[in-house]
Amino acid sequence: MKPLATLFAFTLLSISAPAAITLEVDDPTLTGATPESPVTGALDSPAKAAIEAFNRGRHIEGVRLATPLAAAGNADALLILGLAYETGSGVEASREVAIENYRKAHKAGSTEATTRLARLLTSAGEKAEQEEAWELLKQLSEKDTGTAAL
Repeated sequence: MKPLATLFAFTLLSISAPAAITLEVDDPTLTGATPESPVTGALDSPAKAAIEAFNRGRHIEGVRLATPLAAAGNADALLILGLAYETGSGVEASREVAIENYRKAHKAGSTEATTRLARLLTSAGEKAEQEEAWELLKQLSEKDTGTAAL
C-alpha cells in the first residue's frame, strides 16, 4: 500500500473508532448479534460474557470478567481492557495501560487491537510511536487488505 493511501486509510480509522467490541467469525449468523446488541463473535469465545457486558454498558462487569482471561493471554479480553483504559469505561483512563493491553492483544492476533494501537500511537505526535504505528499498519495491510483499507 502506498504511504499516501495508508495515511488516508488511517485517517478514516482515526475519525470513527467504534466503541463496540467485535470478534471475528466465519459465519456471522452464528453470533446472535442484533442491532440492539452489537456483540459479534463465536459462541464458544471465552470472553463472550465480558464482551456482552462491556457492549451493553456494564463496563465494570466487563472489565472484571475480562481481567483473568487477559492475564492468561486471551486476545479478546486484552482488547476489552485496552478499550476500557483508552476510554475510561469501568476503570480510570490510562493511555499507557491501554497501549500495553493493545500491544498484548496485537501479539495474540487481534486485528482490531492492532488498528486501535496504531491509531493511539499515531495521535501521540512522537516520532518513535508514529513509526511503530506505520509498521503496524503495514503488517495489517499485508495480513488483511480489507481492514487496512478502511
